[in-house]
Amino acid sequence: MSGAETRTSEGSRWALRVQLTGWYLILTAVIVAAFAIYLLSLTRANLVRQVDQALVVAESQVRAALDTENGRPVFQPVSRPGDAAYQFAIQGFAARVVSSTGAVQTGIGTFASIPGSETPREGFSTRIAKGGVHWRILSRPLSQDGSEGSFGDGLWLEVARSLFFVDGTMARLRSVLLVSLPALLVLIALGGLFLSDRALRPVRQVVSAMRGIEPRDLSTRLALRRSSDEISSLAAEFNGMLDRIEGGFRREQQFSEDVAHELRTPLTVLQGQLDVGLSRRRSGAEYERTLETLRGEVDRLIRLTNDLLLLARLDRGSVPIRVEPIDLDLLLSGLVEQIAPIAETKGVRIRTDLPHPFRIDSDTDQLVRLFLNLLDNAIKYNIENGELSVRAFDSGGTLTVAIRNDGPAIPPALLPRLFDRFYRLETDRSRQSGGTGLGLTIADDIARQLGGRLTLESGAHGTTAAVTLPAQPDGRND
Repeated sequence: MSGAETRTSEGSRWALRVQLTGWYLILTAVIVAAFAIYLLSLTRANLVRQVDQALVVAESQVRAALDTENGRPVFQPVSRPGDAAYQFAIQGFAARVVSSTGAVQTGIGTFASIPGSETPREGFSTRIAKGGVHWRILSRPLSQDGSEGSFGDGLWLEVARSLFFVDGTMARLRSVLLVSLPALLVLIALGGLFLSDRALRPVRQVVSAMRGIEPRDLSTRLALRRSSDEISSLAAEFNGMLDRIEGGFRREQQFSEDVAHELRTPLTVLQGQLDVGLSRRRSGAEYERTLETLRGEVDRLIRLTNDLLLLARLDRGSVPIRVEPIDLDLLLSGLVEQIAPIAETKGVRIRTDLPHPFRIDSDTDQLVRLFLNLLDNAIKYNIENGELSVRAFDSGGTLTVAIRNDGPAIPPALLPRLFDRFYRLETDRSRQSGGTGLGLTIADDIARQLGGRLTLESGAHGTTAAVTLPAQPDGRND
């Protein structure tokens, strides 16, 4: 591998690692940020809830410390250490009595620092004083009939406590998070790079093994790990793909060799006949026999070329299928009459069993090619003075046409190979009959194109080729 390819490979390796780590880091950062926000909100809410609970207790104590003087509310002295109001004041609480307009009537503790409100509302509230200090305030109306006197109408009791310690706690927590979370993300990034490199190591091994596979040698396979993870599945699928590609290449190589062999024979005959004809002057009858031989070989080349073109079109699926209603019994009867003269030259008797009417929706041209190939093979490989039977029947949803001859039995192991291109059981006999070795291959491909299948059975009483076709078309049209 060249230096440029090495740099590209390494660059791709690091690019993928960085991408995976980057996406992992972004996802982690979003999750951590959301968790940090949730943690800050939950912590502040818990701290404020504790303050609220303390304010409820303090409010009951403050009410007990209220008295009246000249019809106005006043707090009892807080100089005595044992008084509840004294304890209330030294713990940082403050309380005051305000009118409905917000005017302060009396207070205890650092009540002057409590932020004011034009219209008191019952319940908890948070207000911001000068300097940005937050206060948590519990506001409740005073009863008109106090326990030790009567208060004026429209008076409110506000019990408050500064949230300075809450804000301080939250500030320290934010500082800890701002320092620790970036450090955590750095550690996660380093760990992500390490884990992504470790996770992608089998992929690099697969890529390295793939680079070692040469076009001329497809026998190399990837080593499979003893696991069921995605990488092992990928390697197994790649090995399967290599098996299919190697099999395809071998078939193509064999096909090329077979085509060259088939073409060489008639071309050799052509060249030999031409050389003989040109070697010396000959009579008109001799030249005529030579030309007849040349025409036979040219015909054979034309048939081979046409068969190869048809096979190529069948492989590509480019043969148009025109579905139309067909009287299959009439079509088969016509084909039998067409090949009858060929059968007579060999003394082959033809027997038909075709029910009438016997209709099917299919392609007439393709059926003609299919059954002509099968009938031609049945005559070629029949014995002298043998019999050829053509039988058709409905097998429930499918239509079957069986063509049987009295030819010699074919070993079961060799029956599937008869569908291979150019495969012959008896090469010399096939050559004398002018066959190309493609008839059954073409017939099998056409049967599959029409949605059916072709099967072969052979035994002591001859060989049967059975074509099974769907009674209804599969909707394919030209």
